[in-house]
Amino acid sequence: MLVNIFLASEDIKAQLSEETKMFEALDREFRDMMIDVSTNPLVVEACTAEKYEVLKAQSATIKRCEKSLNEYLEQKKKSFPRFYFLSNQSLLTILSNGTNPPKVCEFIGDCFDGLKTIIFNPPAFNEIPKTANALQSKDGEIVPFTCEDFVCEGAVENWLSRLEQKMRHTLYEVLD
Repeated sequence: MLVNIFLASEDIKAQLSEETKMFEALDREFRDMMIDVSTNPLVVEACTAEKYEVLKAQSATIKRCEKSLNEYLEQKKKSFPRFYFLSNQSLLTILSNGTNPPKVCEFIGDCFDGLKTIIFNPPAFNEIPKTANALQSKDGEIVPFTCEDFVCEGAVENWLSRLEQKMRHTLYEVLD
């Protein structure tokens, strides 16, 4: 799981650059060790005291990376409190797909109780849709945004906060 987080997520790479470098080095070292073990699969030779010490050091590094990752997730939860309703795995998926709003919308119902998704305008060829024109409830009701469409840009926690404000404004206008 940590491989996908530290090596695939651009946001986490940028925010936790030191931990990402530590994890990349650890990942390379572990893979090299496993290649050595696979070339000589004798258990007695593979389980040397030297390799045991290396594995203990790697375990300590992983714990440091996990601690930094948990602190990072706590910061994100503080910036958008509805993230507290999500599991860490779901939150990591959202953060790593922050520039892909349709992927984020798979979890939007966990953040907003009655909301299933937002309806996107058709994008240009080979582009990810980023402009939404309506809300869709879990019951299938569609509520078009009043005034203008909503653009999902910037950090995911920021555009989700703006979406919450847009939802409130739209529902206020519709109910008024």
